[in-house]
Amino acid sequence: MRTIQSLFHGGIYLPSEKALTLDAPVQAIADPQFIFIPMRQHKGAPAVPCVQPGELVLQGQPIGRADGEESVAAHSPVSGKVCAIDDIRLPDGTHSLAAVIESDRRNEAVEHINVPHDPAEVSEANFAERFAGWGLVQMSCRGMPLHRRLQIARDNQVHTIVVNAMESEPYLTADHRLTVEQTLLVALGLAHLCRLIGADRGIVAVDHRRREEAELLDRLLVEHGEALGLTLGAECLDHLYPQGHELMLLKTLFDEEVPVRLDDGAGGLASDRAGVCVLGVGTVAAAADAMLFNRPLTHRVVTVSGEAVRKPGNFLAPVGTRVFDLLALCDVESEYDRLVVGGPMTGVAQPDDQSVLTKQTSGLVLFGTALVHQPGPCIRCGWCVEDCPVGINPALLADLAESGQWRRGSRFHAETCIECNICSYVCPSRLPVMERICKLKRALEREEDDGASGRVGEGATRRT
Repeated sequence: MRTIQSLFHGGIYLPSEKALTLDAPVQAIADPQFIFIPMRQHKGAPAVPCVQPGELVLQGQPIGRADGEESVAAHSPVSGKVCAIDDIRLPDGTHSLAAVIESDRRNEAVEHINVPHDPAEVSEANFAERFAGWGLVQMSCRGMPLHRRLQIARDNQVHTIVVNAMESEPYLTADHRLTVEQTLLVALGLAHLCRLIGADRGIVAVDHRRREEAELLDRLLVEHGEALGLTLGAECLDHLYPQGHELMLLKTLFDEEVPVRLDDGAGGLASDRAGVCVLGVGTVAAAADAMLFNRPLTHRVVTVSGEAVRKPGNFLAPVGTRVFDLLALCDVESEYDRLVVGGPMTGVAQPDDQSVLTKQTSGLVLFGTALVHQPGPCIRCGWCVEDCPVGINPALLADLAESGQWRRGSRFHAETCIECNICSYVCPSRLPVMERICKLKRALEREEDDGASGRVGEGATRRT
């Protein structure tokens, strides 16, 4: 099996930092006493609570109903009693209604789940209803309801599904362990998702340093693809960051360049223009679990790692588990300096450990000592320009943000930034370059949404 070199501009080779958990098998954690299941874990309308305080619920029981076609149901990952419907803070800093459930630790499940199911019963005609009912969403930062993503792909006659198993961020190994331990589930999930949207090809993109898992996966994919008349296989890709981003995968695998802006204004997504639908490996495995065993999405694999964690690992945790409860299992140093939900490049630093795990939470990274530098003046070294994977000028855009020249940001393609954070990482002056570009992007988005442009005045190892 060949290794495909990255074709996109720029990029950097990051320190891996994965050794702490790379070979750590996934452990199912004991149910915490209280679970806080958010009604909003996806783009679109949040679920509407359909249980009341004092009500007894079973594992897998719907506790929130989908509110329209841009929504999905929410389910209880445990059996127990509903204590409250309350407002909670999510890892991204926003708030959501949540059902607070006190677990009885018995995990009594509703009758119809965990029963072998014929995936052929999920068809082109009913998959939207079934997937929304199972609470399936993209288990990445985008969080689009999976049925909507597949409907868009089908409407645009997508011919290929790409499964992203690259896991480009340092420390995180949840996707790696899922691919190793649930290889057959990933292969079956890809095959049936291709069937549902009419795609005739499926590719799983794997880090070239995980060649053994890629070869096993490739054999299973070829076997199940032939049974359904599909061309399925795995490809080993160079680990240059951010190779795991959707647009970088399109460039490397197909030499296709599409506009960075995800929504084309007509309901389509950028990757659809290349005839490709990109999904995360966790999303595909969850879809397979639902189609094969009638299981709603109530748990996910989460990596807990970092220098401040004495017992790092990969954990199968109920969605809605408090960060505090998961960290309690990992013997975390009491005086850690920084907690990040997600990877260190694109994750969100937390003010405390009171937020909860959602369907998009891939990991928790804790740093014993966070290096905080006082930013200096830009020295015009050009490193951010050289390493930017989408070919923009981050230093210029950051300057425009600082001077309040929002409209000029559009002229210099601020919307093209994919927020990979390479610019801030390589900056020798330690400037928060990406943070400033994000501020510029948000201002441009607000101006566009308001339809009132007059409101906003003008005022690692690097790739060689």
